Amino acid sequence: LELVRQKRYCQDHHISTYHRSNEKHPLSARITCSTCGCTYMLIGSKRKGEEGQKYWRCSSYVGKQGAEIEGRTFTIFRPDRGSTKPYNIRRRKKPKERPMLCTDILIPADEPELAFIRAWNRLVDEFENYAREWDRTIAGNDVLKAYRCKELIRLVSESGRIETMLYELMQRTLDYIDIDLDGKIKVVFLVGSMAHFEITASF
Repeated sequence: LELVRQKRYCQDHHISTYHRSNEKHPLSARITCSTCGCTYMLIGSKRKGEEGQKYWRCSSYVGKQGAEIEGRTFTIFRPDRGSTKPYNIRRRKKPKERPMLCTDILIPADEPELAFIRAWNRLVDEFENYAREWDRTIAGNDVLKAYRCKELIRLVSESGRIETMLYELMQRTLDYIDIDLDGKIKVVFLVGSMAHFEITASF
């Protein structure tokens, strides 16, 4: 059942293999785009003044296949370069507005990990409320989710609140982290429980 789930995940998010993460990059292939379904990739900024900064961006950026976000427009940021003379500045072409794409959303590198930590601690703090939902799942017909619920209850009891991303804990409990068209984060666990967080995304 788990292998079937992993295969479906790969098909839904356009990746060839499920196990892409490691302790250095624990969330590789676990951050997804709500617009096109592709996973996010960690890349370095090439903007002037932001050299070396890293952020997450929808991987459909590779090949310039970003999906259009209906009803939204975007103007590409272009830092001032070249001559600083007023005459030359006036002659420069201003960036044109265009339809916004999912690849225009940039998520600061550490935000998804922080969101997982906050979501996990919410499970711990609100354990009794979630436990009612998990008990219903354990009594249901979905064998895999019932197993996941029992495992999650054990891990919540053993691990308690966390201050840093624990790679093995994430592997055992996280389904995916979804980024919506406003750059907001939704953390979804393998048992189906989820938590929403607002973050500051760049566009």
